[in-house]
Amino acid sequence: MAAIEYKSRKGKRSNPIYNFLREIKMNGSLFFLLLPGFVLVFLLNYMPMAGILLAFKKYQFIDKNFFINLFKLEWVGLDNFWIFFNDPYFASALKNTILYNIVFLITGTIMSLIIAIVIDEMTNKSMAKLYHSCMILPYFLSWVVFSYVVFAFLGQEYGYINNSILAPLGLKGIAWYEEPKYWPVILLIVNTIRNAAYGSILYLSAIVGIDPEYYELARIYGANKWQQITRITLPLISNVVIILVILNVGNILSADFGMFYNVPLHVSVLRHKTYIIDVYIYDLLKLSTGNMIGKSTAAGLFKSVFGMIIVLLSNLIVRRVDKEKALF
Repeated sequence: MAAIEYKSRKGKRSNPIYNFLREIKMNGSLFFLLLPGFVLVFLLNYMPMAGILLAFKKYQFIDKNFFINLFKLEWVGLDNFWIFFNDPYFASALKNTILYNIVFLITGTIMSLIIAIVIDEMTNKSMAKLYHSCMILPYFLSWVVFSYVVFAFLGQEYGYINNSILAPLGLKGIAWYEEPKYWPVILLIVNTIRNAAYGSILYLSAIVGIDPEYYELARIYGANKWQQITRITLPLISNVVIILVILNVGNILSADFGMFYNVPLHVSVLRHKTYIIDVYIYDLLKLSTGNMIGKSTAAGLFKSVFGMIIVLLSNLIVRRVDKEKALF
C-alpha cells in the first residue's frame, strides 16, 4: 500500500501540469506580476498571427468583422508567393536587404565592441559615462529628424560638405541625392552613428562583469593593453557576442524601414540602391488592393520564416563548435 502511494506521488511529481500548478501556488505573486506582460505579448504578437492566412487567400471585403471576413476568403494556395518571387522589384529588394544587413552586422558588432572596450578602459569613470551617454543620444532621434540632419550635411546647394569642405578645397560640389553609388557608404555611416553606441551597452555590461584579478595577474606577467584585450576581454565576452550575432542574424531580412525610407528622402533615382523588403511591402500596401494585401502578407511571412531558419542554422553551427556558446 505504501509502495502504491509512493508511486502515485512520484507520478505527480514527474507530471509537468502538476509541477506547473505547484509552481503557481508557490510563486503566485511573481506570476501575477508576469500577467500584464504575458497579456501584452499575446495581444500584440500572437493574435495578429491569424493574419498569416492572408498569404494563402485572395483578399476581398465580405464581412465587417475582420476574423469572419478572413475565414470566408477564397484559398489561392501559394499563388501570392509565386507572384512576388517573379517580381523584379522584390529580387532587388531581397538582394539589397541581405547585403546591407550583413555589412551592418559586421561593422556594427566591431564598432560596438570598440566603443565598449574604449569606455571601459577610460580611467575617469564619470567622464566615461558622460561620453557614452552622448554617443547613445542619436539612437533616440526619430529617423525623420535624422534624415534632415543628413540633408544638412549632404544638400547640394547649402549642405555642409559641399560648402564648408569641398568648396574651400576648390573641388566641385557633389549632387549626393542624384548619385546612387555613394549611398551604400552613406547608409552604413548613418546606421553606425545611430546604433553602434546603443549596441555597446550589453558588451560594456559583460566587460564590467569580468573579474579584475585576471587583468592584475596579466599585468604582473607583463601583458600590455592589447594583449589584455585579445587574451582576456574578448574571450571572456565571446558568449555574449555570439548570442547577439545569432539573434541579429535572424533579422537579416528585416532592415530598418525608417532609415531606408526617410534618409534618402524618397528620391526615385536612388531606388535601386536603397530599396529593401520592408519598403517593398509598404509600397504594396499603399496600393490598397486585395491582391496586393495577399502579396505583401506573403512577402512578410517569407521574411519571418527565413529569419527563423537562419537563427536555427546559426545556432546549430555554433552548437557543433561549442555547446556552451550556443543560444539553446
